[in-house]
Amino acid sequence: MDDPDDWRNAVGCRFLNGHLCFRFKRGFLKYKPQVTDDDMKAMMKYLVTYWSQTGNTKKVAEAIFEAIAGDKSIRPFDEVQTLDGFDMTFIGFPVMQFGPPPEARKFIADLAEGNKIALFITHAMLSRSENPQQKIMLERELGKCRSICSKSEVTGLYHCQGELSERMAGELIASNIPMLMEFAALRPLTLGHPDPHDLEMAKQFARDVTAI
Repeated sequence: MDDPDDWRNAVGCRFLNGHLCFRFKRGFLKYKPQVTDDDMKAMMKYLVTYWSQTGNTKKVAEAIFEAIAGDKSIRPFDEVQTLDGFDMTFIGFPVMQFGPPPEARKFIADLAEGNKIALFITHAMLSRSENPQQKIMLERELGKCRSICSKSEVTGLYHCQGELSERMAGELIASNIPMLMEFAALRPLTLGHPDPHDLEMAKQFARDVTAI
């Protein structure tokens, strides 16, 4: 059985006389003379939240959530009303029309100002392409995604390829815009992404960011 007086079961804490003091449900306070880095990490509260149209971003969100140690929650955008009470929030969404979707713009504008956040983004482009034109396009897309977070403290950004859905590829082809049609033709290269390597890299990203 858990010790009800263990600091990990505290309902609040504050510094008194240079010591970290914990408040318990029964109302009394208890000092912890030495607080280690591991203690502080265990006290952190994390939120992983995302908007996912085809499931790619949700897979990355779940991988990040799995890798986080400590007090954590995972919810889609529409189940989040505030970021208050969280020490860091991981925010994920796909690139759409070469930039962040309206859902991500609204969520970040409404809730993320002044908060510490980490971004994770999925897209249909090759993450490690050697094609100079594709590199420039991807950097431009990611730059647009980061730019909507100018009023937040962004601690990191992870991105990986996601599978381009058959429906989306069909819409790109139907546009009759040569660049979009060429992009749709790359769909076979996206199949299976995010793959196990992509998800393991997402986990490592989460571990690195939460270690800061």
